[in-house]
Amino acid sequence: GRTGGKIENRVQEFNDILERHQEVIDDLPAYLGAQDTMFRNARGLATPGGKTATEAKQAISQLQRQLGQEKFEKLVTASRDIYDFERERLAEKVLAGRISPKEFERIIRANPGYIPHDILDAKYADEELKAFGFARAPLSVREKGVRAAKGSERLVENPLLAIQDKLVRDTTLDEANDVARLVVDSGAKTYPYLYKKIEDPIKALDIPRGFDKVAFFRNGIQEEWLVPKDIARAMKGMGIPEIGRFL
Repeated sequence: GRTGGKIENRVQEFNDILERHQEVIDDLPAYLGAQDTMFRNARGLATPGGKTATEAKQAISQLQRQLGQEKFEKLVTASRDIYDFERERLAEKVLAGRISPKEFERIIRANPGYIPHDILDAKYADEELKAFGFARAPLSVREKGVRAAKGSERLVENPLLAIQDKLVRDTTLDEANDVARLVVDSGAKTYPYLYKKIEDPIKALDIPRGFDKVAFFRNGIQEEWLVPKDIARAMKGMGIPEIGRFL
């Protein structure tokens, strides 16, 4: 299906960046990790090992001395390529409806040279997974043969692995959100009496017989709808093969 191919393409694009910068690949995690530490310190967030911004700056200075100016500049270029890749992935979330253009611009303004790999996790991941009926991430990178990142979502040992680790889940959620919106919009247009947007909170006991509640994001705002139960069951069970069939 289209989603499976898209995931493979995204993983390949990222691996191509790493291959292109093979000369500095061993030092890239340390450099990105130092950026991550400075970002978290500036916002009062916990850092791996409790490292400070001063320690992060010292680590970057040490890298610069060890590598020499020419190789260090290659390291900076590699990090910029990764930033561009992350920015493009963030833009895809806008197209999928998971975040608004305004939120995208806010994130870019707040992070001009580094997009934290977990920037959306705390705000969106739990409610999105719940909305689509996933008890866990739709697929783990282990299922795609990519090494998973060590550490938690907030304290990541290796930023490169963390980025890889999220490509599968993020791409799947982008596509699932896109499909859910298309299915509901199409159904509401064709059978308006079977598809009703929920304007006020509704308890499970109050859901009409033969219907179920589904949710997705439109322009960064979560919408809930009552839809026929069989449609809801199909939407909530969407993994990569099922999304592909909808597309």
